[in-house]
Amino acid sequence: MRAIVKILYFFLLLSIEMLGQDYSIRGVIRDSIDNNPCLGANIKLFSVSLSPKTIFTTSDTKGYFQFVNIKPGSYILEISFIGFERFVDTIHIAANSINLGNILMRRSSVQLEQVEVLGNIIQAEQKEDTIQFLAKGFKVNKDATAEELITKIPGVIKEDGKIKTQGEDVKQILVDGKPFFGDDPDIVLKNLPAEVIEKIQVYDRMSDQAQFTGFDDGQASKTINIITRQDRQHGQFGKLYAGYGTDDKYLSGGNVNLFNQQRRISLIGLVNNINQQNFSAQDLLGISGNRGDRQFRPPGGGGRGFSGRGGGGETENFLVGGQEGNTNTYSFGFNFIDNLWNDLSINGSYFLNHTNNINDQSLTREYYSDPDNPQLYSENSAASSKNFNHRINMRAEYSIDSLN
Repeated sequence: MRAIVKILYFFLLLSIEMLGQDYSIRGVIRDSIDNNPCLGANIKLFSVSLSPKTIFTTSDTKGYFQFVNIKPGSYILEISFIGFERFVDTIHIAANSINLGNILMRRSSVQLEQVEVLGNIIQAEQKEDTIQFLAKGFKVNKDATAEELITKIPGVIKEDGKIKTQGEDVKQILVDGKPFFGDDPDIVLKNLPAEVIEKIQVYDRMSDQAQFTGFDDGQASKTINIITRQDRQHGQFGKLYAGYGTDDKYLSGGNVNLFNQQRRISLIGLVNNINQQNFSAQDLLGISGNRGDRQFRPPGGGGRGFSGRGGGGETENFLVGGQEGNTNTYSFGFNFIDNLWNDLSINGSYFLNHTNNINDQSLTREYYSDPDNPQLYSENSAASSKNFNHRINMRAEYSIDSLN
């Protein structure tokens, strides 16, 4: 009898472990005729047995795709690619990740003598190893930002505050092939209006050293290049916003862009007391100080007290969203791009960030371990911290004539 119980207990633990595991689905998409990889195919995976959530991705230059963190269950895989028939398959995940191997796509054999399509816009096109999306193929609100537009592109998601595509983090977002406000993708996405964008390119960008030497060093990074509309490369545009609410809460900010072909000047700013900040952790590097928030520690064995946590240059200690209490934020950013001569280009940015955090806490507890003699525990703390920092970036590129 004891042996039977042990066996049942073993299988119970095994089933619990299997249910808690995550698996992956991967494969390679190829042309069934010439066996060439299909770059930029749209892949959808949605669950049959679990929640109806659908996840998307696209195939890379080798036709490879992968879904990770997949729970056990039944799924439907759907692959679509321009000029090919749609591929649909049912997948069951039980206890192992699935490698679908080569998935051969059949070319579409339907031919029409004459077709007239009105109001249909091509969303994507492929140019060598670059996938290019047309902005007018995705519907967004009139005042939408670049972030709202980009996250509508198949295979592009925002997860944990980072933009990802084809399962990789986007390391840099360029505007017309040049850095915009340094290497911070978040500032570009939140401050560039969607209405000025004509195309969005996704590709693997070689490192500066590899581009200079002409040899691939294997340090390519996933990059998005935003191409602006021709009619917006010369002119001024931007937006201003402000709000005021109860308890004297306020928010105001905006951005102004002055574009004159190669010369581009951009200003961004934000002032508020609602713990909001539009600059990322990169703008706070190199700062040191005390965070100022304190944590209560309930008394144990008659003891009492509280603990404080100091900062030693950790950027998370200065993120407005991560601080308790009330934070007043004053942020400003400036970006300058220009081609001084045909061979010399300059790109620079300056950031200023000032925060003032006030955190008042109180704790009152009453203990009834002895009904005739109740104990009252009361604790109050007040903390204040101020941070004031700057950051300056400057980059100059000079193209040397190889003939001289």
